[in-house]
Amino acid sequence: MKKLIIAATAAVLAATVSCGTGKKSRSSHKPYEPAINSYCRAMTDCDPDALLECTLPKEAAAAAKNSPDHDDFYKAGKEGMEAVRQGWIVSCGAGPEMTLDEIKSSVQLSDAQLRSAESYLSSASEQYGANGLSPKVSEGYETVLSLKISGADYVTTMENTCCMVNIEEDGWKMITVPADALEGNAEE
Repeated sequence: MKKLIIAATAAVLAATVSCGTGKKSRSSHKPYEPAINSYCRAMTDCDPDALLECTLPKEAAAAAKNSPDHDDFYKAGKEGMEAVRQGWIVSCGAGPEMTLDEIKSSVQLSDAQLRSAESYLSSASEQYGANGLSPKVSEGYETVLSLKISGADYVTTMENTCCMVNIEEDGWKMITVPADALEGNAEE
C-alpha cells in the first residue's frame, strides 16, 4: 500500500511525457473524467483510502482496508500525501485544492497495453492481499492531463501522463504511469 501511495503522489509531482500508441479518441465526452475528479479529491483531502479506490480494483481496495496492517499503511500514506500538500501550500498558499484543468490528449490503448494494464492491476492487487485477482479491462486510454493546484495566493498547473482504464463490473480507474511503463511496472 505504501508503495502505491508513494508512487501515486510522486506521479502527481512529476510531469511525464509519453509517445501516443493508439488511435486518438474522437469522443468529446470522456467517460473517465469522474475517476480523475475522484483522484483529485483524494489528493486534496489527503485520503489514502479514497486514493486506493480510484487506482485499484474494488476487491483490492477492500482487502487493503481490511488488512491488519491498514492503520500503519494509512498513517504512512497520509504522511506522504500531507508532505505533498505542504508543498502545494508553500507554492500556492493556504487551502490548496487539486482539480482537473483539462484533458490535453487521449489515445486509445492497444490490446497489448490493455493486457499489460490487467497484469499491472493484478500485481498491484496482490500487494494488498487480493491474491488471484484477474481484473478484465474493457477499454483504456493514455491521457495527458493538465492538473490545477489552486491556493489562496497562487494557481499553478502541471502536466501528467497516466492511463485511464475501465475494469468490467468495477468502473474507471487511474493508473498513474504512462502506457509504455505498464509492462515494466506490472512485473514489480
